[in-house]
Amino acid sequence: MLLIQYFIIIIAAFLIGRTLIKFQNGKLDLKQTIMWIIVWIVLLIVAILPQTMGIPAAILGITRGIDVFVYLGIIILFYICFMLYNKLANMGEKVTRLTRVMAIQQAETESLIMNISNKKVKKAVKKPAKKAKPKKRRRK
Repeated sequence: MLLIQYFIIIIAAFLIGRTLIKFQNGKLDLKQTIMWIIVWIVLLIVAILPQTMGIPAAILGITRGIDVFVYLGIIILFYICFMLYNKLANMGEKVTRLTRVMAIQQAETESLIMNISNKKVKKAVKKPAKKAKPKKRRRK
């Protein structure tokens, strides 16, 4: 085996471990965990037995087996970029809607506060000031 194969095996084992830790911490659900573990196991198989990529290469008309792995990797990366772009666009729309709702609620709250304070001011203005009663003098 070549040095790069050992390196890939170590990296794949590390990534399997990280995936399982993220699953235990609740950062990945079961579906995502299974998908990523399958990806890392395929990476391990290709690292240990590179000749396994010869069959798909022959079917697709590619001369070297490892090129199939590279092409698939590029396609998967483009797909991931596409999915992340869509999620980011959806999150932007949600943030915009949330910001609008919060602005409307804040304006309504400020309007209510102003109405209440205006009513208190009007009441205070309507009430006539109490006149001080003149004190009766006591006669001696």
